[in-house]
Amino acid sequence: QKAIIAKPDYAQPYNNLGMAFERMGRFEKAIKNHQRAIKLQPYFAKAYNNKGNILASLSMNDEALMAYKRASILGPADTMSYNNLGNVLSFTGKHDKAIRQYQKAIKLDPQNADVHNNVANLFTEIAEFRRAICHYDILGSSYGDARSLECLFRMQSFDEFNERLIKLSKSHKLNIRVAALSAFAAHQLQQEDVYPFCQSPLDYFHTGNLAKHTHNLDTFTNDLIREAEEIDSRWEPKDKTTNFGYQTENTIFDA
Repeated sequence: QKAIIAKPDYAQPYNNLGMAFERMGRFEKAIKNHQRAIKLQPYFAKAYNNKGNILASLSMNDEALMAYKRASILGPADTMSYNNLGNVLSFTGKHDKAIRQYQKAIKLDPQNADVHNNVANLFTEIAEFRRAICHYDILGSSYGDARSLECLFRMQSFDEFNERLIKLSKSHKLNIRVAALSAFAAHQLQQEDVYPFCQSPLDYFHTGNLAKHTHNLDTFTNDLIREAEEIDSRWEPKDKTTNFGYQTENTIFDA
């Protein structure tokens, strides 16, 4: 606000103030400030992107699409403009259009893990599992390994599934998601659970009673519930604007 007072015709402080209001949950003021930034600097792609993020978080998808489209036109080299546009198109069921936007983003930044994850999740959603695997593999992460394995299981490509599972059991032994999938597959396919992580989980299971550890159980549990309700349990929440208009895709932790 001091920057605006000092230089009221400068667009960047309005964009920054809009982001601050968004973080405070004051979305109307946030949008107004991004609008002011755009009015002062009509080619301000980041302001359009941040405005789009807020609109998307409010489920104003048509308006968000317009803002993202404008951002991608004004900033054709901005990977995340295409990514964010793809996210809204995916969310609204326009899968083919979403894929095209993700492909534009990948062309600009071939190693961008966020975009590969987003398009892989979309391919999984529409049951194009082989295409999803291509992108999950590019992630080169424990998450990507597990998601590729899940796709193979859903495809009923059990030979390839087991081949990958055996390799992971030797090279990456602490992937909890793979461990869960291995246990599930062992039960469903009546086969050995080859993944070495925590193969006997009940050995670590302990039962007890809180009443033995606190003088007033009711007060303790009520305080615990109250504190838990006050905590924002979302990690990297979607639709939070940043200076570069990035937003985490909303299906990043889908099972």
